[in-house]
Amino acid sequence: MADGISYQHPGVYIQELPGVPTIQGVSTSIPVFIGLTEKLADEDAYVARQVTSWGDYQTRYGANVWGAYASFAVYEFFMEGGALCYVIGLPPTDLPQTSKSTAKVTVVDCTGSYTFSAASAGSWANTLQIAILDAGPVPSAGKASNYFSINVMVAASALAATAATVWDKLLSVYVKNNSIKNVNGFYTLESFGVFTASSLKTPSGGGLCPLQLQINSASMFIRVTGVKPTTGQQGARSVTPHQMSSGSTIPLSSLYAKAIPVLASVPDASLVATPDAAVVELTTQMTSITQITDVITSVMAQCQKLPNLFYVIDAPYVSDPTNTTNIVTFVAGGTNTSPLIYENAAIYYPWPLVLNQSSGTNVPIPPSGPVLGRYATTDLVAGVHVSPAGVRTGRIATAMALTGWLTDSDQDLLNPHGINAIRNIPGYGITIYGARTLAAGQWQYVAVRRFVTFVEQSLRASLEWVVFEPNSELLWATVVREITAFLTLLWHQGALFGSTADDAFFVTCDVTNNPPSLRTQGVLNIDVGLAVLYPAEFVVIRVAQMTSTSSSGS
Repeated sequence: MADGISYQHPGVYIQELPGVPTIQGVSTSIPVFIGLTEKLADEDAYVARQVTSWGDYQTRYGANVWGAYASFAVYEFFMEGGALCYVIGLPPTDLPQTSKSTAKVTVVDCTGSYTFSAASAGSWANTLQIAILDAGPVPSAGKASNYFSINVMVAASALAATAATVWDKLLSVYVKNNSIKNVNGFYTLESFGVFTASSLKTPSGGGLCPLQLQINSASMFIRVTGVKPTTGQQGARSVTPHQMSSGSTIPLSSLYAKAIPVLASVPDASLVATPDAAVVELTTQMTSITQITDVITSVMAQCQKLPNLFYVIDAPYVSDPTNTTNIVTFVAGGTNTSPLIYENAAIYYPWPLVLNQSSGTNVPIPPSGPVLGRYATTDLVAGVHVSPAGVRTGRIATAMALTGWLTDSDQDLLNPHGINAIRNIPGYGITIYGARTLAAGQWQYVAVRRFVTFVEQSLRASLEWVVFEPNSELLWATVVREITAFLTLLWHQGALFGSTADDAFFVTCDVTNNPPSLRTQGVLNIDVGLAVLYPAEFVVIRVAQMTSTSSSGS
């Protein structure tokens, strides 16, 4: 027989034939976070690794630490409802990794020394000081005792200095929002102890001593190495703060330039964020911001090659977020900047403060992490056609505060430029209150752009079987039937506008768009039209007072 089956007796034979693959929707909520982490093995640098939970992330990349915002972004993504992401780690000093870019200080005791290093690389820790303080009876004031604590401190003068860096200003936000008091000219960021000489002893089986275990597992700012058991006499040494130094600026622009092409190796990703690139301060002069503009340009160039990607941009830090002039100038194009006009990107402003569980304090972070968590949750619960904004789908439950509280007047200036505000909405809390891309016209709204991309990529992935099939009327009818079924389902889910399916979409694949001249070239055209939904951005309630005459009129 032609079908390869031998029929031995008369009768009815049933065969189950393979059907045409149905069109399946692609994932829309898998982001790639590119940035700095607490730890990074050489084999993980510039490589996209899948992460399925916060615990999974910690195993490979470490904890939430100051100076490495990719970690906070991933944490917030999962806390706000995300389920899966990718991380591309940036090695602070490029390969092979070294520790020369990390600030540190070595403390000498009676019999040896041990080193306090910043928890992440960079120059941010150069203003920190380590204080080893008495925590028990002492023979004389100002001298070391057998009981001690370790404080991570910063001088108030350093934060208030005219030459304060963006990192110093972020520390000022941290100090203010956590109500840390100025004591004798210093702010204590963290305190650990009480320790004794036995806290420096390594367990017989190896591993870290109790002092290291406590600090290295809980500190957001420092790590301790080189600790050895010590002996000595109370009162032998003075107790003075030790200044950390030698942390160098990380060349983030060049590191990101190497990492961004790796996005091509993650075909199932649909979103991208670069939180560490946003750690620059916008000023009136718009100087020293090439770090973020270079990264934005590089990511958007990659998005042109990979149209399935949507870029969530973190606004640079602004000392006074209620002064919206700087951020508007940055987006609209001003001194030393070009206009940001991208249909596959959205920018969010200002920065939220989120709870760091290990320290119990609120930390200012770029907004992409929690924002992408809201994207993921909205896609799952409501659909990609719904804007991840507003009090129903845009409330950031993990945000404790904002670096600035915006008003309606502030948003009047931001919205026309596509700058999505994050605001405190009375009765609801901190909420994403903008739904625009960085483009005008038909791609003005995030939901519209992402929904159309979702349809395009779903059709592209599910119609792969069509390639090399005979370009006949039978193929045309099959393609139209499958696409119609897919779009009808979306219409029933409320993703398309129209009271009937014919009003909501059309699919054309026939001789009108596939004439013989194209068929002989191996071309198959499929035209799809969608009546997309636009968000109700401006809700106008018209109220008129009715007179007795109008209410009882004929």
